[in-house]
Amino acid sequence: MVYAPGKRVVTLGAPAANVTALGSYLLFAYRLPWLGLEPMLVGEFLRYPTLVTGEAVVVPGGGVNVYFNSAVTLRLQYSYVMPVRFDKSAKDESGRDLHLLSSRLIIAF
Repeated sequence: MVYAPGKRVVTLGAPAANVTALGSYLLFAYRLPWLGLEPMLVGEFLRYPTLVTGEAVVVPGGGVNVYFNSAVTLRLQYSYVMPVRFDKSAKDESGRDLHLLSSRLIIAF
C-alpha cells in the first residue's frame, strides 16, 4: 500500500509502511566428517528501498561453521553487499559496495 504524503495511518504511535519489501536467501552447506567443519555458500536478495542502500541489495557470500559439540557452534562469514537499482535513470550505485566479515558464536541450551 502506498500512502499520499501526510496521509499515513498511525497505529500506537508508529506510522504504517509505505514501501514494499521483499527478501530471500539461498544457503548451501555440507558438514564434513572431520573437525566439525561445515563450509557454506550464501546468496541473499533484499528489496527495501532506502537512501543508503538504494532500491535493493544483492549479497553473495560464504563461510564456515565450526561445531565444537552439539550445543556450541562458531560461524565465520564473508559477505559482499552490492546495491542495485532497477530504474536505469536513477543515480549510479557503483563504488558503494560493502565487504562484511562477521562471526557468531551460537550456544543452544
